[in-house]
Amino acid sequence: MADSVSGGALPERLIGERIAGRFVVERLIGHGPLSTAYLAHDERLHRRVTVKLFHPRHRDDVLVVRTQLEISSAVARLSHEHVAMVIDRAVHDEMPVLVLEYVRGENLQERIDRYAPLAVHEVVGYGLQIARALAHAHGHDVMHGNLRPENVLLTEDRDVKLVDFGGGSYVAQLVGDPYAAPELSELDADAQAEPTDDIYALGALLFVALTEEAPMPGIGPGDVQLRRPDVSPRLAGAIALALATDPVERQSSMRAFAAELATVHEAAPRFAPTGADGRFDATQAMTAVTPDMVDEDSSEVDEYADTSIVARSTGRREAPRRAVSPHQSRARILAWSVVVVPLVALVLFGIMLAGEQGSDQVGRDDTSTAGPTEPVAVVGAVSFDPKPKGDGVEHPDDVANAVDGKPASIWETEGYDRPDFNGAKPGVGLVLELERPVEVRDIAITTTLPNWTVEVYVSNAPQRTLEGWRKASKSVPVASDTQIAVDTDGRKASHVLLWITALSIDVDEPDRYRARISDVTILGAAASDPG
Repeated sequence: MADSVSGGALPERLIGERIAGRFVVERLIGHGPLSTAYLAHDERLHRRVTVKLFHPRHRDDVLVVRTQLEISSAVARLSHEHVAMVIDRAVHDEMPVLVLEYVRGENLQERIDRYAPLAVHEVVGYGLQIARALAHAHGHDVMHGNLRPENVLLTEDRDVKLVDFGGGSYVAQLVGDPYAAPELSELDADAQAEPTDDIYALGALLFVALTEEAPMPGIGPGDVQLRRPDVSPRLAGAIALALATDPVERQSSMRAFAAELATVHEAAPRFAPTGADGRFDATQAMTAVTPDMVDEDSSEVDEYADTSIVARSTGRREAPRRAVSPHQSRARILAWSVVVVPLVALVLFGIMLAGEQGSDQVGRDDTSTAGPTEPVAVVGAVSFDPKPKGDGVEHPDDVANAVDGKPASIWETEGYDRPDFNGAKPGVGLVLELERPVEVRDIAITTTLPNWTVEVYVSNAPQRTLEGWRKASKSVPVASDTQIAVDTDGRKASHVLLWITALSIDVDEPDRYRARISDVTILGAAASDPG
């Protein structure tokens, strides 16, 4: 870590220090142009928090620091599920400190870097959550003024949490922010942020998440669809409107933008067999984000959906267009994706071949008389977290790790506070598609986190609910290497569900419970076996 990050003091030196007599710094999280963020333990309330310390080099930037503190006080008065909570303020080494809610997960920029291009439905889901949070903030005269993917945190459940409100043109100029509205370049550093600034930034954020390129102000809907053909005309129009060069031509309010995104999100396909390049995209097919669809003010949503946009004047003058360099192309998720086409095709056409209920079936205690077996290739995998108690997915981007034959790569569940999934649902699972229908006999599981519990279910097609599967084993506690006897009553199946019913404490994170799979091997009746 360079000295310049903190203005002379290495950030790591704060690890172990006690801030404001109660917040013990545990590790560095990251740093920005104004402050450095740390994970800390609140000794008074026994919880994890994020502590943000302003850089010492800003000690004399009285206006900037005062503005940030005023904004943090305003954000602390907000109460919204998609805004990270401001908990406290303090002072350390004569510099202000902000204490915020700790959000475990990743930020949107990290997700774009790893998994772009993101699914349309996923991006719109994030955009809707952001828009609803900002509409709430704007209703209390609080502007974000610093919206970019790094300041959009994603929880393990894919819920958005907005952080780092404030900064406006100062931060935009400081970091060369491509999400800043073009008119900001013409304003003084102490100019007040406007709702139209956030509208433009959200449009730019959606454009980047969909296309991996930074937009130029004033683009049209066709420019969006040219770079991402599977974007609907309505979504392309909403993004282009937000990116209008003249702020008075953008959406009339953030609430109006949220209403339009809600309509688009409802209509967007959850499963799409091809990505923007015409090839199958596993992320687009398997990932679904399902935030609340109804805006807080339903009357305004309905009104906006049926009427034209009314422009609001901000009194700002139009600034000339400025070109922004495109982001570097991100790595696509291509590995093994084409092999899950059959699975997605079945989901697309709703082929729901409901199997018989087999809740009374148990695994075989004696496998010696079952006949010869042979390994069966797994050609597709998808997480299983059935609604309404689940959100539809469980770390879907890592499912391939469970069947790639590499014990070092893993798929794991999300972290929960209790081994029973916080009492909110009966379990989560992993669906495996086999290369051919087969009578499944045994399943071998390897894990680096033992002592969780699993049951095996089978079916001839992917099922949306647990009731659609046939139970084929008893409940088994998983050790480091576990072989599970499976009884399909002599019937063949093309899909296997590993249904996890109890979690194990994570030794690396003792306050969280998970299940983890390093590798799965499926043994079926040998082709030569008449059984």
